Amino acid sequence: MLKLMVSPGPNAKAEVVPWPAVTYAYCLRLHLDPSMIVIHMPEGPDAQKEMAAFLRSLANEAGLLALVLDPRPENLPGQREA
Repeated sequence: MLKLMVSPGPNAKAEVVPWPAVTYAYCLRLHLDPSMIVIHMPEGPDAQKEMAAFLRSLANEAGLLALVLDPRPENLPGQREA
């Protein structure tokens, strides 16, 4: 198990990028300014489904944390700016 604690800098971003030298393989690259983390699909017959399930969970948890950190009404689901 790898435990890693990093904080995003002002230019942090996330992006989907192709995995080098593999056709139709993608990964999630997190530029944390200045650190970088790349999350790639696990190996195995259900790799795509496992990665998709992980990314859905990650997106859900990240969205909840974002609402806790910045709970302004315009950030709530279903709210539109006037």
